[in-house]
Amino acid sequence: MRTFNRISFLMAMAAILMMSFSTPAHAQATDTGDITVTVSSQPITLANETELSFGTVFPYGRAGTVRVTADGMTFPTDAHVSTPGSNANWAVTGIPTAYYAITLPVDGAVSVSNGTEAMAVNHFTHSAGTAPRLDASGIDAFGVGATLEVGANQMAGTYSGSYSVTVAYN
Repeated sequence: MRTFNRISFLMAMAAILMMSFSTPAHAQATDTGDITVTVSSQPITLANETELSFGTVFPYGRAGTVRVTADGMTFPTDAHVSTPGSNANWAVTGIPTAYYAITLPVDGAVSVSNGTEAMAVNHFTHSAGTAPRLDASGIDAFGVGATLEVGANQMAGTYSGSYSVTVAYN
């Protein structure tokens, strides 16, 4: 009987070892899923709400500047401003919460003229910060300022010109 128990025990152990080395059979299934997407188009738009103005300027007989900040403050240097200028205001609309970039004119690209005389307008700035973003309604606004280069004996008159601002989604 002892031999039978020993054989039974060895056979049971061999069966356990074989089961631990064998790969169990698993059931396998494959299915597919659907994909949908809706593509919509919403352009970014830009509108100039108020113009950039340098006010009424009197030269001092030497070259000077009048700087209007993007927030609307006027700072003359070597010139007198009797009527302060004002920043330009721009409105942007587009995709809600989208980030966008603003491109302003480079120095030397813009001037104002009275028909015979001209003055350079440089150092354009905006008030939208480093990462402009539309609000939850898809709206934002920012101010634009610049610096007017006034000649030493700038001819009197009304000077005008234009400049371009570009906005694009980031």
